[in-house]
Amino acid sequence: MCDRYAIYSSAEELQSRFQLETHPIVPPRYNAAPSQALPVITHESPHSLSFFFWGLDPYLAKGKIISQKAFNAESEKVTKSPLYRLALPSRRCLIPANGFYLWKKVSKKGQIPYYCHLSNKSVFAMGGLWDEYENPENNKKINTFTLITIPSNQSLFPLQNRIPLIFTREMEEQWLHSKDINELKNMLMQPIMAETYHYSVSNMVNKFSIDHEDLILPVKPADQYGNYNLFDWKDIK
Repeated sequence: MCDRYAIYSSAEELQSRFQLETHPIVPPRYNAAPSQALPVITHESPHSLSFFFWGLDPYLAKGKIISQKAFNAESEKVTKSPLYRLALPSRRCLIPANGFYLWKKVSKKGQIPYYCHLSNKSVFAMGGLWDEYENPENNKKINTFTLITIPSNQSLFPLQNRIPLIFTREMEEQWLHSKDINELKNMLMQPIMAETYHYSVSNMVNKFSIDHEDLILPVKPADQYGNYNLFDWKDIK
């Protein structure tokens, strides 16, 4: 599961990296969480950023806002679940990120947060699906997205068994523009090609209300109760 990530690259970096037509206005987010409006790139607007709500998937909700259970879509279920299979052919998106958080379980109730990133903490794209529905309370259209997860790689498996689907640049183009459903299905099964890194961070990231750059700084690993786990300190990179 992945329910938190960071996106803080400058407008110039985002424009260059994703070949956007204009400098996007994207406030830095160090604790992006479900239910928040966050930047995505859709196949319908591949050269601009759109802001969709994360985790409120309206499909089969029959006009009602459903829970945040759909903020992640397991890659193995995307082609099978009625919640996602209709979105795969026509409603795919890229989710720009500089890193994401995973929580390592160290006791029955204790978990330690880790920040995961690629080399140089450079911006990358996670794979997602999006949807649209009409809010019956005000008749306004709402766009939402869900983040696709895959089985964890060797580096991150000690933290959690699922991680975001991360694309190479070539795969980003395919994900947005391919019309071959078999090609898209194969992409869902691809492991992360880039090397990943991780280190423990402050348990302040557990709170949605806290969102500042200190959250991605390495700290001695401690769970939400302040209990330290010295054996994980070697993971700091």
